[in-house]
Amino acid sequence: NTSTGNFGSGGGIFTYSATLLDTCIVNIKNTSIIGNGCKDEGGGIYYYAYNTIPTVKELNVTSSIIAYNYSGFAPLIEVNNISSNYSYGKFNSGGYNIFNDTALIDTILSDMVNIDSTTLNLSTLSNNPGPVQTMVPIYPSVAINKGNPQDTSDAQNLPIVGIRDVGAAESCISHDTIIQVSCHNFLYNGVNYLSDTTIVKDSLINVIGCDSVVFLSISILHADTAIVKQGLTLTSQATNSTFQWIDCATNTPLPNETSASFVVTQSGDYAVEVTQNGCVDTSSCYSFINVGINEVESAYNIEIYPNPTSSTLNIESENFEITKILILDNSGKVVTTVTSSFEVVNVENLASGIYHMELIGEEETVTKKFIKQ
Repeated sequence: NTSTGNFGSGGGIFTYSATLLDTCIVNIKNTSIIGNGCKDEGGGIYYYAYNTIPTVKELNVTSSIIAYNYSGFAPLIEVNNISSNYSYGKFNSGGYNIFNDTALIDTILSDMVNIDSTTLNLSTLSNNPGPVQTMVPIYPSVAINKGNPQDTSDAQNLPIVGIRDVGAAESCISHDTIIQVSCHNFLYNGVNYLSDTTIVKDSLINVIGCDSVVFLSISILHADTAIVKQGLTLTSQATNSTFQWIDCATNTPLPNETSASFVVTQSGDYAVEVTQNGCVDTSSCYSFINVGINEVESAYNIEIYPNPTSSTLNIESENFEITKILILDNSGKVVTTVTSSFEVVNVENLASGIYHMELIGEEETVTKKFIKQ
């Protein structure tokens, strides 16, 4: 049954027993009680029994929508879905109900409370189809397919197809979703999808003459190719993955380099091929130059000290006239250029690590290695 737009004591349902020995038991199943009102109590349901024995006044509700019923007059209107005389009126939930109350005593796990009108998303009162007017849930209403799955009795407007909806009326549009998981992209009907999306795949007519919409939910996966470069070490940020480091110059795998981290031992360009979630992606290439540079031997006797150092380097050379000094980090990047005062070089501002000092003369360049503490 659908009850909406009524006003009075128990705007939606009112039951009353006036004698001492009467009982008041109300059973509600597959019903929509929505948008009713009253002046005082029970805008949705009011069940009254003169008898004060607690066990004979009960409201049993299953697979029903009881929402947006109110009491009072503006501006003192308040939600008032269910009321009874005496505080010990007993409410029993059979489950699969929807309420817009923020809390309701004795609801159970399959009930939904605090459901706003947008989430409930019901149609206006009309033929949807069916012999009487109803308010059907419109996709993606939380009422769709959330009724009692064991109850296959007809709804107020239609036979049940699949799992029944909560309330009196069954949505005439059925919805099914096909999930398509793909790596990098998914080509469908000439459109190349590069990110997660949901589209209408088909719109059919089901066995009772209503629309049956099939959605295609596309999930695009990528392997994580992020890399952290720290000195001569490259580290992949991917988790639950397998790795193969490659030489970018030849696009060939590096033998035995299959861990998340790779230590560069010679100049070149390197990347990692990551396999994650069944997808394979390759990172950007990282360049390293002047890796593994040894000190260049010279006929000149040149010394730098102290080594390691924390602040300055003293340079002593015999018969070698220095015209410029370059200091390179382990990636080959020039971090300091010295054009005068070659006897003492200040390296205090350099980060700790291994560096190469190129002593440039008129006829040759001598390379020395030092450690900055």
